Amino acid sequence: MERFKNLHTTFGSRRAKCSFFDNEIMFAITTHRNLFEIGNIFLPLTNEKQIMKFHKEISAIYELIDYFKLTEKIGL
Repeated sequence: MERFKNLHTTFGSRRAKCSFFDNEIMFAITTHRNLFEIGNIFLPLTNEKQIMKFHKEISAIYELIDYFKLTEKIGL
C-alpha cells in the first residue's frame, strides 16, 4: 500500500486507482498534465528540478514492478 501511495504522491495526483482483472493489474492516475511529454521545451535539459521529477516518476513505476514481481511468472 505504501508503494501505491508513493506512486500517487510522485505523480502529484489527487486520485489514483488500482484494478485487477484476468491476471493483470492496471493503475489509473489522474493528473492535469500530459505524462507522455517529458520535461518542458521552455526549460533547459540541464534543469535539475525537471531531472529529479522525471527520476522520481520512473523510480515509482519500477518500484511497483519489483514489488508485484511483474517481470516474473510466479504461478499465482
